[in-house]
Amino acid sequence: MGQDGDVASGVAETRSTVTVEQLKSHPTFTALANAVAGATCTLLLQPIASLRTRLQSLNIYDHGISGGNRSKFAAMIRLSWKDGIFRLYRGGGCSMVISGAGWFLFRYSFDKISQSKIIEFESKNATKLVNGSLSSLITTAVLHPAWNAKLNMELQTSRTRVDGWPQYRGATHYLINTFKNDGLPGLYKGWEANLVGVVYYGMVICVYESLAEVDWQQNRFLEHVHYAKPIANGMVARIVPTTLCYPVYVSRTMQQCFATELSHRSLFQVFSWTVRNKGLRGLYAGFQMQLIKSIISGGVTFGIYEALLASAARCYNFIHV
Repeated sequence: MGQDGDVASGVAETRSTVTVEQLKSHPTFTALANAVAGATCTLLLQPIASLRTRLQSLNIYDHGISGGNRSKFAAMIRLSWKDGIFRLYRGGGCSMVISGAGWFLFRYSFDKISQSKIIEFESKNATKLVNGSLSSLITTAVLHPAWNAKLNMELQTSRTRVDGWPQYRGATHYLINTFKNDGLPGLYKGWEANLVGVVYYGMVICVYESLAEVDWQQNRFLEHVHYAKPIANGMVARIVPTTLCYPVYVSRTMQQCFATELSHRSLFQVFSWTVRNKGLRGLYAGFQMQLIKSIISGGVTFGIYEALLASAARCYNFIHV
């Protein structure tokens, strides 16, 4: 009887522990962790995002800057510095909310769809890509107006005020005014770009989840730095999707520029205009800033995400064991 009691006690103790993988089976929990990670990362990187958006807009609006591409980059840095660091954080609160809400919707949808096995192919990577793209589509449908608000806030400089651009006090101000003046179509302006871009996060999550399955501790060179695995995987997962999808996001930014010849053009028309007038370089305007942001963002977001899950598991086990 004593031995039976010891066994039962051991089983109870074993059952009371929880692992990170068990936590990942709960979509609500993973979605909350990803939301916190995404919002935190966005707050840290908002100045880079603002610079990137302004550099993208130089294809169609010069912000009072003239000269070659190299001097334009330096001049945009100087203009943004002159306007003040806090102006680079215009739309920062909106960006945090969008990022948090976006990651919550995306991760929750992805985990739910994956667990339900509604979509399943012979190739695991194909399944992840489709599930990720579908989750991104759901997120885009809900948050597109907020992304437009974010872009418009990031585009505001001292020069746009002089040139008569609408000056929005915040995301809510943008959403109310745009809906009042242009209705629902105005809020969903540029939707084609985000519709095409849904595959971006599909690729990101596909690459990340595939890399996560690699056991670093089986490699004598990587086992000593296995704690950095989520950061490295997150950084790598962003490189190819960012490079492939970037021209679409440049076109989206150009559509948002106020009172230009492209303001009411379709994505294809903006894309064609850019190739014709600016060449391939125009499609990748500001790419250096975006690549830096994407790589850092991938590492920080997934690093925080995995750290939160690991910390939650340790706290639970400490309390219950």
